[in-house]
Formats: sequence, C-alpha cells, structure tokens
Amino acid sequence: MHYLSDLLRLMQRLSYVARICIVIFTVVSCLILYTLTYPAYYAISFLIVPVALAAWLFPWRELFIALGAIGLVLIVFNLLKSDYAFWPSIVGLPFLVSVISLLVEGLLIGSFREQVILADEARLQVGDF
Repeated sequence: MHYLSDLLRLMQRLSYVARICIVIFTVVSCLILYTLTYPAYYAISFLIVPVALAAWLFPWRELFIALGAIGLVLIVFNLLKSDYAFWPSIVGLPFLVSVISLLVEGLLIGSFREQVILADEARLQVGDF
C-alpha cells in the first residue's frame, strides 16, 4: 500500500505536458470504449478513470475544463445517436445523473488531492524545525 501512495505522489510531480498527455490518452480511449458500447447502461462508467486522473493530476481549473470537454463530447455524441433535438426524459435523466456523479467524483478526488498536498507541506514544515 505504501508503493501506491508513492506512485500517486510521483504522478503529481510529472511535468505538465506528461500529465496532460496521460489525461488526453485516457479520455480518448475511454470515449472510444463509450461509443463502442453506447446502448449499454454502464457505458458512462468508462469515464470514471479519466475524471479521476484529471482530478488527481491537475488543480480545479483543469479539472473543470476536462469535465466540460467530456460533457460536450457526450452531448454531441448523444445528439447524433438520437433522432431528437431535445432528448426525451428516458435519455436525458440518466445522462444528467451520470454527469452529476462524474462531477461529484471529480470534486471528491480533487479535495483529497488538496488535503494530501497540505499534509505534505505541513510535514515539510515540521521537519524544518
């Protein structure tokens, strides 16, 4: 378990370009999996991984940019797949619940990230005394 926390902290210390490449790769691959398994009720669960990575690797602004980009792609894809300009409630309600759950997940992981950063800073300050 100690190695996992070291790996997560190491991922935060990667360069900005490396972190953005990791997130873009996971977003694209998970969106491809989403489009391949579209009618399935669990298809939105593929997007848990890129949202978690964006929340862990970046501050709030980049997290909201990633969530907005994922949401925009999902809206366009669902509009193209459905024949309606306005979604019926059977399509719109699960989509809305899924997007809200991804937002809550991102907020929880982002706040956990902030707490880890604060704990590391406090540990360094205590070590300086």
